[in-house]
Amino acid sequence: MIIVLGIEKREYKRVKLNLKVAVSNASGRHYSQDSHAKIVNLSEGGICFESGIEFKKQEKCYLVFTLHNQRSALKVIGDILWRQKNPYLSTYGLEFSNLSFLDKMVLKRFVRLYFGEETIMDKSLFFWEITFLVLLMYLLSKACVLLPLGFTLIIMVIVTLSFYFWLLIEEKKR
Repeated sequence: MIIVLGIEKREYKRVKLNLKVAVSNASGRHYSQDSHAKIVNLSEGGICFESGIEFKKQEKCYLVFTLHNQRSALKVIGDILWRQKNPYLSTYGLEFSNLSFLDKMVLKRFVRLYFGEETIMDKSLFFWEITFLVLLMYLLSKACVLLPLGFTLIIMVIVTLSFYFWLLIEEKKR
């Protein structure tokens, strides 16, 4: 966050939420569901959440939550940057410390959807992923007949890696 002439400029847009979250600190490592824990807002860089569990600044924190448009839960680790103590629940600011590439894409897409900034690439990515995998399975089934298994596996690895590199290049363009 950058403050210029009293105006706050954040690196990432925040999505206001009221979403339950399971929280745990580094010492517990068990995702105990705090019945009052909830996400206040979310961005690509971190989360603001409320919890009855006590956390200290710079403490590692584990969170598990499911976004509205996802089937599986996101499991994130971050560092507590700030804390605002309240009588019953404290509010915390957490910065993500190790998001996977896929989790970053899920969060980025969620934020863009929320603000109505979804791109053509976002809308068509799922279609192209499925098309690519069906085509890959068809080609590999044909290759298994013609080529030895080793060559087929090498081709499969090359094609899969090229697809992921393409995704990385497209991500860097944004």
